[in-house]
This record gives sequence, C-alpha cells and structure tokens, in this order.
Amino acid sequence: MSDDLRTRTFGAGEEALTYTLDSRDFTCDDPPITMDMTSCGYDAVITSTVDIDGTWTSNTSFEVNSAMVICCTGSDCAALDVQNCSGKVSGTAALAQ
Repeated sequence: MSDDLRTRTFGAGEEALTYTLDSRDFTCDDPPITMDMTSCGYDAVITSTVDIDGTWTSNTSFEVNSAMVICCTGSDCAALDVQNCSGKVSGTAALAQ
C-alpha cells in the first residue's frame, strides 16, 4: 500500500493487481495473461488483457467499466479457433453485508 493510502497492490510479481483511487474514481491495473501454446505443439501465443475503472457513487455503491482484449499470434491460431477480439461491459454494483 502506498503512503497516501490511495494505491494498493494485491499479489506479487507478474500477477500483481494494482488498485488506485483518485477522489471517487478508481482504476485497476490487471497484468496481461499470456498462454504460450508452443509447449503443446502449436505455433500460437494467446494474450488477454482486462482494464477496469469506475466511480464510487456512494459509500456502498459504484459504477464500473471493464474492457477485455484477446489477441493470438502465430500460424496455428485458426486451428485453435482463437480470434482476436475485444469487448466492453459496464454496470453498477453495491456492497451488502
């Protein structure tokens, strides 16, 4: 956790997730996930990234946006039926006890 209590890191190393709060706005820095399929005999590397951000609308509720991108590089992506794509999701959430 940072000295200003506005940035927290969960996990360690390449898999660490960093959450940053700026006033009521937040972002989550989720590291990319890479699957190297060459060890399975395929010429393909699949990478996915997720970006998350949002705004706290009250002490217990927030709006959140998530964007995901999946990319495949290599000559066997079609054989694995992996297509490059992206998508976005937005919504609201509330904390409950």
